[in-house]
Amino acid sequence: MMPNIQVRLMGSYSIVPTPCTPESKKAQSLLAHAILNADRLLDRDAVATSLWGECSPEMRRGYLRKALHQVNKALPGWLESHGEHLLLQKDHAEVDVWMLQDLCKKNIQDSNYLQVKDFLMSLQGGLLSGWEEEWCWFERERHHHLWIGLLEKALDCAVQMRHLEDALQFGTRILHLEPAHEPTHQTLIHVHLMRGDRAGAMKQYQRCRQALQEWDLEPAPQTTGLFREARGETTAPRDVLSRLTDLYQHMLKLQEDTQQQLRQIERLIQP
Repeated sequence: MMPNIQVRLMGSYSIVPTPCTPESKKAQSLLAHAILNADRLLDRDAVATSLWGECSPEMRRGYLRKALHQVNKALPGWLESHGEHLLLQKDHAEVDVWMLQDLCKKNIQDSNYLQVKDFLMSLQGGLLSGWEEEWCWFERERHHHLWIGLLEKALDCAVQMRHLEDALQFGTRILHLEPAHEPTHQTLIHVHLMRGDRAGAMKQYQRCRQALQEWDLEPAPQTTGLFREARGETTAPRDVLSRLTDLYQHMLKLQEDTQQQLRQIERLIQP
């Protein structure tokens, strides 16, 4: 019976148990490419061209045959050849990119919050870190956006559930990937204020401003408003608003009293 396999493509390429790792880089590339395209039947020539397009057709086909043999030696039955096509069998496999794709499609709720949190904290880098092959570039960018999207969902959920320490961790990870991501800076300023940490909120604003200056941008009015709140500058306007509200209520009461007096006068002067 085939053991349960754990494959990691986010960060450093790894397969557990280790003996299940194909022996050559070409075989590892073939397996990674098949995993990233596991939702469809793969054309053999298209796969070979994608992986080794700089070589002649004969060399590409030779590389593919040898890589396919090595994959199935390490992982029997995983990658099957059907004529001119290849099909990856997904049974008995735990693959991080599949989990990332699956979690991105779901809402985060109490029932799966801890699963999402643990998964996000386990990710240590972008797709196939250190691999410079051209075929990786598009997939790396796609999974980069999936990773950030899931972090954003987790951040919003953590704030709503008032898991503020988790929110800080999620937000920090987003900013590690996208330092000038202003909505995340805004959320983290808000989180610091929720924690009563005005100094932390002001430091977060300064980090936001510095990151935006790298792109010749200035913070949005919403961000500046949060900074002013952190500095306590919004206290006076709120007091003024409170006074205006009291004055408005007083005027309504006067108007009501006046109307009552008018009705009494009307009754008195009626014949």
